Amino acid sequence: MQKVTDQTSIVKILMVTVNFYTRSDYYIPIIRPHKNRNMRVSVCLFVFLLIIISCKNEENQSDFEKIPHYSSSVSLIDNIHLDSIRLDSIVSSYTGELAIWKDTIFFVDSYFGYVNKFNQKGHFIERTLGQGKGPKEINIKYIDGINFKKDGQKVFLGSSNDAYVFGPDWEFRQLLNINWHRIPDGDKIFNEKKPSGDEIGLYTFEWENLIIRSFEDHIYVPIYSQHEYFNAFRSKDYYLNGRILAEISLKNGRVNKIFGRRSPMYLQYKYLGQHSFFSYDMNSNQEFYVNHEIDPKIYVYSLSGDLIYSFGISGKDMDTSYTQFQLDGDIYNEANGNKIRDMYFENRPTKGYYTYLKCIGSNTFRSYRRGGHSSNDGLQIYEDRVLIGDIDVPKTFRVIGKIDDYIYGCVDIDEINERILLYRFQI
Repeated sequence: MQKVTDQTSIVKILMVTVNFYTRSDYYIPIIRPHKNRNMRVSVCLFVFLLIIISCKNEENQSDFEKIPHYSSSVSLIDNIHLDSIRLDSIVSSYTGELAIWKDTIFFVDSYFGYVNKFNQKGHFIERTLGQGKGPKEINIKYIDGINFKKDGQKVFLGSSNDAYVFGPDWEFRQLLNINWHRIPDGDKIFNEKKPSGDEIGLYTFEWENLIIRSFEDHIYVPIYSQHEYFNAFRSKDYYLNGRILAEISLKNGRVNKIFGRRSPMYLQYKYLGQHSFFSYDMNSNQEFYVNHEIDPKIYVYSLSGDLIYSFGISGKDMDTSYTQFQLDGDIYNEANGNKIRDMYFENRPTKGYYTYLKCIGSNTFRSYRRGGHSSNDGLQIYEDRVLIGDIDVPKTFRVIGKIDDYIYGCVDIDEINERILLYRFQI
C-alpha cells in the first residue's frame, strides 16, 4: 500500500474531501476504499487540516507582529482650557448623535428624526427632516448612525438594516436595504459550530459604537457577530479570525468586503466580551485608525484593508484589572443574559479603557476612561505618530470636530435634565 508522503497527494486528498462535504447529499460513494486505508487517509487529512488551521491562526496574529510600532512622545501640551457651550433648548428626545459639518454643529435626534442645527456658540439655527414620508422627511424607526459625506450627501443608518441617503439640500435620494449575503442559505451559517470568520453573513452592525465613515460611493461600519459559537463571550476563534469593519456600497447596499481584526491582547483573556468594542476614524489619506478598548496601540489600515503600522502609548492611571468571564450553555438563556448585563453595566464602568478616536488634520485625539477610582478621564493628543499631550478632561469627554481654530468636544447628553453640553479648546 502506497503511503501519502508528498504534498501533491495530500492536496489531492484535501480537494476530494472539500468536494465530499460540499455536496448536497454529503456522501455519494464512487469507490469504496479498504477500511484500513480509509482510516490512514483520514488520519493524514485530520493532521493536515490541523496544521492548516494552526498556520492560518498564526498568520493572522503575525500580521500584528510584523508591522512597525511607533511609541515616541514629546511633552508639548500639559493642559488645555475648556470653554463650555450649552446648546439652546429644543423639542427633542435628547437621545441622538452630535456631529460637526463645516462650521455647523448638528444634533440628530434618534427617535424623532429631527436634524437640529446650531452655530459655533450653541445657538439654535433651524431644524430639518423629522419622522414622516414627505420629500424632506425620513421614514425611519430609529436613527442609529449618521455620516456627512464630502460631497454634501448625508447617510442615515436605521435599526432594521436600512440606510437612507439625502442630498446636499436634505432632499431624499434613496433607500437601501443592507445585503449581508444571507440568501438563499441564510440559516445554514448560524447552525455551524465552527463558522469561518471571513463569512460576511455572520455579522451585523456593532450597535454599541456605530461610527460611520465614507469614501466615494462606500460607507464603512463596525461589525460584530452574535453567532452562538462565534462571539465575544465564548469563542477564541472570534478574537483570532473575526472581522471588525464592513465596506458597503451606496449604489446597491451590498456589503462588498469585511476586514480588520481584533487586538491580539484579547487572547490573554477568556473572555472580555464587555470590552470587545473599538473606535475608529479615517484620516485625510483614507487610512483607518483603529483603537480597541484594552489596547494602547492604534492600528492603521490602508483603504484596501491591509494592516500598515501601529502607534500609541498607554494612558495614565488606568485601572486595567479586567474581569474575564465565559458563557456556558445557551448564550441566549436568562442566566447568561443577566451575566452580560451585570458585566456591561456594573463591571465595565469601573475599569479603564480607550473610548473614542478622532482624526483632525495631522492630529489624532484619543479619549480614555481611567476607571471608577478617578474623578476625570484622559485625552491623548498625537501629532502624526508622536504623543504631544496626555491631559485631564471631564468624564465621558470626546472630540467630535473642528471649527476655525477651535477643537470641539462633548460629554454624554444629560437626558434627564434635557441638556447638551459641548466644550471647545485650542492647541
